[in-house]
Amino acid sequence: MAEKTKTGLRDDIAALKRAMKIWREYAPKYWTFSMIRKILQRVSAYFSLTMSALLLDEISGARDEKRLIIFAVLTVLGGFIFSVISRAAQMKEMILDRQSIYKYTQIMFDANCSLQYEHLENPDVKLLSEKIDANTRTVYGGLMSILYNVPNAIGALADLVLSLSLTAAALFATASGQFTGILGFINSRWSVFIILLIIGAFCALTAKLRIVRRKREDEAWTEVSLTNRRYNSYGRLWGADMTIFGLHAIVLNEYRKHTLRPTWLLKLEKTGLLFGTLEAPKNAAMQIFIHLYVAAKAFMGAFGIGSFVLYEGAISRFVSAVDEITALITQLRFNTGYLNTTYEFFDLPNNMYKGTLAVEKRDDLDYDIEFRDVSFKYPRTDFWALRHVSMKFKIGDKIAIVGKTAPENRPL
Repeated sequence: MAEKTKTGLRDDIAALKRAMKIWREYAPKYWTFSMIRKILQRVSAYFSLTMSALLLDEISGARDEKRLIIFAVLTVLGGFIFSVISRAAQMKEMILDRQSIYKYTQIMFDANCSLQYEHLENPDVKLLSEKIDANTRTVYGGLMSILYNVPNAIGALADLVLSLSLTAAALFATASGQFTGILGFINSRWSVFIILLIIGAFCALTAKLRIVRRKREDEAWTEVSLTNRRYNSYGRLWGADMTIFGLHAIVLNEYRKHTLRPTWLLKLEKTGLLFGTLEAPKNAAMQIFIHLYVAAKAFMGAFGIGSFVLYEGAISRFVSAVDEITALITQLRFNTGYLNTTYEFFDLPNNMYKGTLAVEKRDDLDYDIEFRDVSFKYPRTDFWALRHVSMKFKIGDKIAIVGKTAPENRPL
């Protein structure tokens, strides 16, 4: 699966930029519509929260009928507009998503077509190609991960910025009047400093748990990849001879060792249970803590009931946004190993000589093709398949080349 060598932040950024450049070349429109939809989803949620807050403030305050009607109309109309634009972007995204799968096939096909013959016959290169395929099929690692996670990261970042701005407004809001004890501390600037420290510790803990979880999951997915490659190898062995001589039983027994009650599945289950148990109370504790803080400010009169509902929703989305964006950053960093495996395949050297002389263009196609003293041998062998062959023919001539059958280990 992913390369086990450690990569620095610069390596991660370089690998990400190269992947983004590839996708901009092959599927330039997908990200546009996907990012539009992701951002609209976030903005629409905050629009609904804001309008709900305005309605509640008006209902609990002046109760002006005209303002209530305006807010209600804006809520319905705004929701309708967001829904229409988001639905249109989603439909276009779905079409481009289907096409992107074929675009990925095209990327790999173009890479294979650029290989020289020596690489096509090299078992190490074939193994590298199978490894890339296994990474993609198992965890959508490599280029496919970048295709989907870049828009997700943009959406999560938009959510984080919007929720953080509203959360900050709630934290820095103060009530007029004199308060003592715990309420006095909450109404002071020192409490904001403490809250920010707690939020920072929460983000650091979330990042640490995500990294550890991803490492354990990556170890499990490595076993999945090996199992898939083993299955593909066994699948190529099926045939009449296997059945006639009973060899299929050997293959099945060997395969069952790695598929019945696999260790990778147990690792994933234990990892999910452990970190799910840790992350759920961590997020709940953070939300409860900030909710109580904001509720105390609302109780002191720092803001009205509508703003309280708005800030409550923003805080919940803030906690979720921190968790989501931390998971995406961790995934993108771990994905560097998969990308480097892909780039290793893309960057295989091509030492074939390429001519630079232009061919004369003729309407009558009266061309001569000539081979002078041509020799050829297959990669990783010292035996010549062709030796000092010279021939000349014209376009349209019919020529048959027949070589003699030579004993094994003897050159022609």
